[in-house]
Amino acid sequence: MVDKVANADEGRRLLQDLQRVAAGALQTNGALLMGGERAIVERILALEGPPGRVYARLVGRRGQLFRVARLEYEDVAVALEQLLALGLVHEGVPWSARAELFTALELKQLARAHGSQTGGGRKALVERLSAERGWSDERVVRVAYKPLVRKLELLWFRDPWRDRSVLLLERIGQQRWPSYHTTGGGRCFSTRDQLRGFHAALGASDVAAEDCLDQAERSSDRPGHLRRLDARRLWLRRAQEQARELERQGDLERAERVYRRILELRERGSVSLRLAMVLDRLGQPGLGASICARARQTAGPGDALALERTGRRLARKGGQPWVPAPPPRAAGQRRVELTAAGSDGRRPLWGPQAEPIEPAVARALQPRLACLAENALWTTLFALLFLDLYWLPVPDMLPTPWLDGPMDLGTPAFANNRRAAVQERLAALQAGQGLALMQLHRERWRGQRVRGLSWQGWSDEVLDQVVQGVGSPGLCAIVERLLELGWSAARGLPDLALLPGEPLRLPGSVPAGVGPGFLLVEVKGPGDSLRDDQQAWHDALARAQVPVEVWWVRPSETNRSQLW
Repeated sequence: MVDKVANADEGRRLLQDLQRVAAGALQTNGALLMGGERAIVERILALEGPPGRVYARLVGRRGQLFRVARLEYEDVAVALEQLLALGLVHEGVPWSARAELFTALELKQLARAHGSQTGGGRKALVERLSAERGWSDERVVRVAYKPLVRKLELLWFRDPWRDRSVLLLERIGQQRWPSYHTTGGGRCFSTRDQLRGFHAALGASDVAAEDCLDQAERSSDRPGHLRRLDARRLWLRRAQEQARELERQGDLERAERVYRRILELRERGSVSLRLAMVLDRLGQPGLGASICARARQTAGPGDALALERTGRRLARKGGQPWVPAPPPRAAGQRRVELTAAGSDGRRPLWGPQAEPIEPAVARALQPRLACLAENALWTTLFALLFLDLYWLPVPDMLPTPWLDGPMDLGTPAFANNRRAAVQERLAALQAGQGLALMQLHRERWRGQRVRGLSWQGWSDEVLDQVVQGVGSPGLCAIVERLLELGWSAARGLPDLALLPGEPLRLPGSVPAGVGPGFLLVEVKGPGDSLRDDQQAWHDALARAQVPVEVWWVRPSETNRSQLW
């Protein structure tokens, strides 16, 4: 009895979750639904009792087909009859689809009882029984309108990767969501065609580059805070991937046409770079140099370095002048020896614990603590420094509950939409208040789900030491770039943050001594090279007086002799 009561209670809560999302989507974006879809939503909102609880469970499970005998829900037989009458569940499942629901042993037994052959594995049994009828009398049903429910979730959460399971995770204590006042917001798509276009872009695969571009041209630009719902962005990304494949296949003329069309729709430094390199291969290095010179003026820091290097080379090759940009400041360099420990099949392993190169270097620095950094550390620090600004009542940015941040978080629109508050916060960071702000925000929001913030990744003490080690100018340089360019700019920040401690000596390294102060470390193994975005960050960090080095790791002398 207890199990049945618990089963019913959980089903009731799942139904409440489903109806909450459906009602919210209908209220905010009902105009984007067809008349028939709105009628189904009203039918879902009217569900109660066993039919509602069973439908909420089925529509939340993986797949659409279910063996009724396997459904251990309260009053499932009565519930299914009512759901069939409402059109929310269907029978008449094709025999080929039914066969996929059974195990190999079950299929053998069913085939034997039906007088069919029983040889072969599961795949052969499925193929054989799929062509026959009447081999099972077990009842199978298909839950209806799962795509509509996913559409409702998209319209409510405004995120293609989120569903109502977030409500379940909060209820069972796996997550805690921030509490904030919703700001409302208009429809997340202007028209039904725009919504259909986004779904088409999201599910597209193996689409020719030209077709992707045609779709992008028909798609309207979206505001920055709706970039996750931007069909044009998805089509252009796919077109760029296709153009890169055309380069690999040697179809350079077609690749050139695709790159030019992409640039007509959205200027990107990386696309200009690829176009310049294609033109060079087509025997037009001078034209490629001109494209680099023009694009570097507006490109991001990493792309600008790549355009500078490529443009200079192409200008020299084409016999035309090139006006160089000031060279970036370089990080310090160090050669480090570690014991090579083979490979896991994907990457080399190092050190006595046979680890990837970054944790192996961190282990070699013990007893000093070197924490893994890269993107997540810096978005965590960003969140802890700006967390109170996330929940400001900016129109349209907090349209619904259960968001892990405003819609524009991680994009340049975040700073533009809170200009005065952001400038005030940057002034506070420059004045050395970063540590106090982090401590205040940790106390208020600890444990709550916030996008970009990892509560388990680093201890409070480590984060405090990173902020102190980077210093106010360095902290401002990092967060200002993330504000200006968005969180994607965090790519290229160093791998390790070495916290202050006793001086170290690394045998076999040049130089061998590691000072007691804070240090950011970019780790490179044999055959690696610095990416342009990494060099751009080294320049910015050096200008802000943040200590940063590149450590070139190689096998130790003894290890090399063994390997050879």
